[in-house]
Amino acid sequence: MPKSIRLSTVASRSDLAAQLEVPIAAIDLVSLVETPCKSKSCPLPAVARNHGRCLLCSQTWFPRQGNRNRRGYGLFGPQFLWSHGGRSNSPPSCCCDSALCEKIGYSHAGMFRFPSDPHHCAEAVRVVGIASPEKRKEMAANPRKYYIAPWHYHHRHRRRNADGSWALRKDPSYRDEEGKVFSFPPPNASVQKFIDEEILPSGSSARGTVDDSLPGWFRKLTRLQQASGEIHGLGGQGPAHAAVGTAGVRAAGSGEGRRRDAVERRGVTPPRRGVKKRGNPDSEKISELGEELRTVKAQLESAFSHIEGLEAHVRVKDNELIEVRLERDRLEEENSQLRGVIDSLEQRKIALRYDDLRPGGVLEHHVKDFTYFPDFASNDAFLELLNFSEGSPEGDGLCENLVRYSKVSIEERKEYQEALSVAIDDDAMSISSAQADDEERKRRGPKRKLDWKTEWLVYCFYVHANIKMRRVGALFGIGTTLVHDIVYAWANLLCLSLDRLFPTPTRSQMLRAYPKSIIKKFGHANIFLLLDATEIYTDVASMKTVNAILYSAYKHNSTLKWLAACCPIGSFSKDSIGQAHGGSISDPFATRVSSILESIPYGCWKSKLNNQRRTQP
Repeated sequence: MPKSIRLSTVASRSDLAAQLEVPIAAIDLVSLVETPCKSKSCPLPAVARNHGRCLLCSQTWFPRQGNRNRRGYGLFGPQFLWSHGGRSNSPPSCCCDSALCEKIGYSHAGMFRFPSDPHHCAEAVRVVGIASPEKRKEMAANPRKYYIAPWHYHHRHRRRNADGSWALRKDPSYRDEEGKVFSFPPPNASVQKFIDEEILPSGSSARGTVDDSLPGWFRKLTRLQQASGEIHGLGGQGPAHAAVGTAGVRAAGSGEGRRRDAVERRGVTPPRRGVKKRGNPDSEKISELGEELRTVKAQLESAFSHIEGLEAHVRVKDNELIEVRLERDRLEEENSQLRGVIDSLEQRKIALRYDDLRPGGVLEHHVKDFTYFPDFASNDAFLELLNFSEGSPEGDGLCENLVRYSKVSIEERKEYQEALSVAIDDDAMSISSAQADDEERKRRGPKRKLDWKTEWLVYCFYVHANIKMRRVGALFGIGTTLVHDIVYAWANLLCLSLDRLFPTPTRSQMLRAYPKSIIKKFGHANIFLLLDATEIYTDVASMKTVNAILYSAYKHNSTLKWLAACCPIGSFSKDSIGQAHGGSISDPFATRVSSILESIPYGCWKSKLNNQRRTQP
């Protein structure tokens, strides 16, 4: 839209932006060309990317929100616009659906592609935030056609090359802002954080050093407008009307303006203006040089402020690095102390027992390091609860009658597995020999070498402290085979016994304790489970077929995967942990074959089925 502005009356950059009705950042994007404006009788030169018109006749040299070519409408600088560097064609744009990414614009310092691995590519498509299922499917099928902007990556995962282009760092693993670990750089960083920490600190307006002086090209436009004596947009008025100024423009429709028009129609010549003296060319050059000097000073102040901001950022990162190193040194020191305790116990050749956890024992100060509980009393209370969970008399508890797996006959194992398959809950809970008579106990072998509480400590050393079986056997004075049998027996015992301590809550119990924050967030109380998958590392199998099942492309190692869930109040139950699968299984397939969803009450099925329909590709 043409603007009728007398440029000689404009006092500042903000004043010019206000009269043009454009953002003040758009003034920095004006670039004059040699060709004149296409508008008739307009003496000003055209502005690049303004459809061949000057800045008074058209204001389309910058992207605007709501237009078709709106990418970069945030006007964070010419380096984010498609024409930066003299480009004649548009650079590749980011494939995401983020409005903030569209607000930033284009990256002329390089774009990134999706990972070549199909699993990594599907995960990257998911975390980048593509809402359309059709688009996700197309991107997974042709990942090389799409690009990702650098600001979608965390600053720890990207770097600048010597030529200023972006590149991704090559690390063994990558951790995002939420602490999740990926085997590839995840494009799920906060775009708003990139704007606040990396774009705005480099601009002068964010540091309080706003340069409100008029740009250097503005003096040239002012001289051309004064020389032509016309203000385009007022109907081509002559020099006499040009001297009226903005006040005369506002009064053009008043009585004085009508009288002036009547005088001109009668042929009366208006009084001649005085001869204006020509200015000194040297003074004009001096004023132009002064304008350039002020511009350079403003740029230097901006650069100094940017350097100060970078130095402050570096100091913050140095402090964070120092804290991480101190934490690492503390953990290494603690780990070395634990290794020293283990080495000293092995050198003393003293077999550890459960009583060593008591006050005065060799493990008194390391109870929480080798067991699941902070002190001896907590361990003892847990074992007493577990031993008499079936109401057995003292001396004949559940844990006291555990039998080594190698001492159980094949027929008894089959009976036990059949009992589990038909879900005989109370009778099939333990693997003890409480129902066996005294003669059968004698036939199964002599009295166990370790008491049942010491066997619990053996299990904790292997599972919780992650000490190898050979070393555990050396610490307790037993063989590796017995360590294996103890770990196997206690794993089954805990799995079957803890089921009774954590029953699945009913819907009425859930609603009575339902968090108000979830109802406020989603507007309903139909969420019954929060489901996720977890993996643990395993040894590499010697058989290729088994290793193919266990190998996880996500962890790049042999793993076992479980589906685990908790209710909205944060608790879990016996039905919220699924069966183990090999690490190669995908999360959707593991969910389909799992029985976890069967524990969802009737009131939540509708919501679950609708969510499944919405998320199906």
